[in-house]
Amino acid sequence: MPENEILSIKEVAEMLGCSLSHARNLLKGKVPNVPRIPHFRSGPVRIIRRVAVLSWLESLKQATAATKRPAAKSKQKAASKS
Repeated sequence: MPENEILSIKEVAEMLGCSLSHARNLLKGKVPNVPRIPHFRSGPVRIIRRVAVLSWLESLKQATAATKRPAAKSKQKAASKS
């Protein structure tokens, strides 16, 4: 799988394990609190690079990990106070 490989929306949905309509919503930026998947259009065709989807996923993982850390620390503090 070359990283510059171009994916269809169906392939993106399969890669993410979601429905085709949800993948379209991710591309359009219609999912609340989730950045859109980077892509561009050439007429009616959406050009989605595999590397862009992989970096998008990585940024989501990092953002999720960053928001979970403070909650975990506050739970530890609450447990130590008990």
